[in-house]
Amino acid sequence: QSQSSALDADGAAAAAAAAAAAAGASGLPAALGSEVLCADTFRRLRRVLETYTDVTRYPRPVRPDAAVLVAARDDGYVDMASVKALQEHWPGSELRLVNGGHVSAFLMHQDAFRAALRDSLVRLERGAPAASATLN
Repeated sequence: QSQSSALDADGAAAAAAAAAAAAGASGLPAALGSEVLCADTFRRLRRVLETYTDVTRYPRPVRPDAAVLVAARDDGYVDMASVKALQEHWPGSELRLVNGGHVSAFLMHQDAFRAALRDSLVRLERGAPAASATLN
């Protein structure tokens, strides 16, 4: 982690602590300018999250063709655009959709997640696709 990234994270944490202190016991902004502080906190937090949670910023796996992605259709945390960006970033990966939200899909469709893991392992055992197959 670079020093500037650590400073950004520390700055966001300090701003969040200051905003919480400014809110007081009522939970409502009590200090003059606290709305600006809260906006700055959210801006910094968004920058930190976008920097470290965007998987397209990281190297692709050695065998993206073996990846089976499972996504929830009604996920309120991981939107479909992010899921499709990941699938495009990992060429040859497969995307499977299940009904539900971020947590309910996992709880209600564990069989789909197990099947995805099993199918991914089978693909790894089969080995890499032939070079001519990846060029088409």
